[in-house]
Amino acid sequence: MKISRTILIFLISAVLVFGTTISMGIPTTAFAQSYGDSYAKDKKSTGLNKQKVNCNNIIINGIDSTSQGSGGDMINDMTNGQEDWIGQQDDQWIGNNDEKNSNGINKNIVNFCKNKNTEVVLAPEPQIGSLTVKKEIFGCVDNNPDDGEMNCLGLNSGSEDWLSCDDPNISNTDACLNLQENFFDIEVLDDQNNQISEFTGSQQGETITNLEPGTQYTVNEIRQPIPVEDQLIEFEITQQNCNGNDFPEGGNYFNSDVSINYNICFEYEDEQGEDCTTNTIAASEDKTCIVKNYISFAAEAGG
Repeated sequence: MKISRTILIFLISAVLVFGTTISMGIPTTAFAQSYGDSYAKDKKSTGLNKQKVNCNNIIINGIDSTSQGSGGDMINDMTNGQEDWIGQQDDQWIGNNDEKNSNGINKNIVNFCKNKNTEVVLAPEPQIGSLTVKKEIFGCVDNNPDDGEMNCLGLNSGSEDWLSCDDPNISNTDACLNLQENFFDIEVLDDQNNQISEFTGSQQGETITNLEPGTQYTVNEIRQPIPVEDQLIEFEITQQNCNGNDFPEGGNYFNSDVSINYNICFEYEDEQGEDCTTNTIAASEDKTCIVKNYISFAAEAGG
């Protein structure tokens, strides 16, 4: 029987191809099944079964999946070259613990949760406030400047005759020169009357930060209950005189260096002229309170 040349060439080519294929190693059915299983497992280990992800409770490398991360890159912050992720683990997602696969899963989880906007709720930033407490001292032009005294006993709170001790009209008087803002101690109390800050007075002021919104804070110039040199003390007669001139508080101060005795009235006003003895700070509010001391009378001791 004759075989056509075309059929013969086809048969020879088939044998060559088949032989070459065998020599290269055609996967058997069993091998193909094994390879398929391995591929499926690897795919699961580096991929993500999104049906099993709970985006509200995933923490990877100590960072919440709902946060933006300290550096602004949530994915990099959460994966950060670490091998394991902590939280909702599933054997179907992790085939092994090598760094490459682990990071791949981390990024997939974060990407999925980051884009699942309807299920991710970002916690609001805390809105805290601050209070700056400043100090100012006032006096008046004395009608008898040669006697070394400053007599302002007749002036009410709010009188236009009160002048700042920085005013050139009185800045060089003994009374103003020898009574400085940092001679006085000031405290801030919370709504439970606990002291949260104590400091000396200054024109620049002291700022107390991290104040809770809605909480009432009290500013208080500290007076000692017994006579103490170089400190503001309680003195009943001065308190009565100050109250009579519409000041809420008063006290005495003795400067031992120059032997000058002061009767002082004081009040607390914000930058709008309103009383700021107590302050309720609103969210993100920065409030200023000024402790104002008025020299109602000053004279050398024994004079």
